[in-house]
Amino acid sequence: MPQEETRGEIDALLDAGSDEELVTRKALQLIRASEAANKDFYERAARYQMLYSGNHWEGVSWDDQRSRPVVNLTQAFCENSLAALCDNRPTYFVQPRHTQDLTVAALAADLELGLQWIWNDQKLDIKVRKVIKTAIIAGPGFLKPIFIPSAMS
Repeated sequence: MPQEETRGEIDALLDAGSDEELVTRKALQLIRASEAANKDFYERAARYQMLYSGNHWEGVSWDDQRSRPVVNLTQAFCENSLAALCDNRPTYFVQPRHTQDLTVAALAADLELGLQWIWNDQKLDIKVRKVIKTAIIAGPGFLKPIFIPSAMS
């Protein structure tokens, strides 16, 4: 598995003895600490995702004649909340500190256009919607990315 090979590389770097790799070793130790801290959150998030999907009854046996007395209201609630939260895109207003200086006012206007361009270029309408949906389902916890350079290929 590629993940196990990457773990071996991380272990080798953590065991390296030279002082030149001190920053790398400290960063990898912090990554391990964040992995351990997030373990409980990821387990809860998986359960919440199953509840959202309506698959929280796995492992429960039902008779063929018996209907499931459950309506998945969780998904409807999450989707309605998401629609209310993501209905409009943000508007930007950059207030210049010195309104008499025309170059500062022009710079503020350019900054507004730059922020709008970044929003469009990065397709933040889609990304923000996904992040908010995850936050509604799994809670407002922060998902810490695990940076493993060799896993990028």
